[in-house]
Amino acid sequence: MQKRIIVFALLCFSLLLTACEEVNTEKDTGSDGIETDKAKKLVTDFVEEVYTVEEPLPQDAEPEEMLDIGESVRDDLTEEEWEELHTKRFFLIPYEAADHENASLSVKDIQVETDEETEEEVSLTHQFTVVLTNKESDEISEEELSGQITISNTKDGLKISRYYDKALPVELYSP
Repeated sequence: MQKRIIVFALLCFSLLLTACEEVNTEKDTGSDGIETDKAKKLVTDFVEEVYTVEEPLPQDAEPEEMLDIGESVRDDLTEEEWEELHTKRFFLIPYEAADHENASLSVKDIQVETDEETEEEVSLTHQFTVVLTNKESDEISEEELSGQITISNTKDGLKISRYYDKALPVELYSP
């Protein structure tokens, strides 16, 4: 009789431990499967890579060199989103602003919030500040940007399937 009680108690204890592990797993992956911390990190890394420009492109830059801008984040995007952003010249705009203002660009205060989650994707809003700094390290201006982004769970891992932000003001990069 005592053996049965001990076995029963051990069985209940092991079930309790298993249940606690499942609750912890759910916290890490969000309610339906995508790890929101990884999705937010992907957004942060993407924004920093796109909007950080140490030096403008040289005036005599070859067209191929200009087309290669954005390649560093290509693996972060679905092929469809890559094509759309590349066609819009999205990746060139920070370089054009750096050239027009004769400045470098950096990013600060990136904030990412979760809007909606499903098993296959998570919708996020983000806001950040782009800082323009001249050659003497004087801050020229700060531009607050915000937008929306969707991260999808693809066969190749998490990818940005939709990206939108309130772009840099045209006067920063248009003559």
